[in-house]
Amino acid sequence: MTSDDVVDLRLLGEQTRRLLQKVDPMAEQLRLLATELSHFRQAINVQFQSIEIALNQVRVQTNAVDAQLAIQQRTLDELLARQHKVEERLDGIEGRLDRVDDQLVRVDERLERVEQRLDGLERRFDGLDQRFDELRTFLVAKLGG
Repeated sequence: MTSDDVVDLRLLGEQTRRLLQKVDPMAEQLRLLATELSHFRQAINVQFQSIEIALNQVRVQTNAVDAQLAIQQRTLDELLARQHKVEERLDGIEGRLDRVDDQLVRVDERLERVEQRLDGLERRFDGLDQRFDELRTFLVAKLGG
């Protein structure tokens, strides 16, 4: 080895020492950042767990609401089915009432014709009664008089 080689090693050692002086604070900052990152991750994990617990509670509540809605839907479907049956019965009753109304109209028309015939018979009887009165008057006049 020469004296030039010794000087180069000293320079190299000095440069290494200076670099280490610059790197050491950076390494410390990296350790601090790693610690902060670890705390941040833990905080995020805690928040995610809280969110997950809240979501599970919401799921439980929505499941209960869904179950109640399903029960109400079944009840509504049953009521609609009953209503449909009642409507069908009412339609049948309405049809019967229409037929009864038609029959009543026909009976009313028959009664009207019967009344007209009775009016005609009444006029005939009045005419016969008048003739009998005339005949009685004639006979009384002829026989009694």
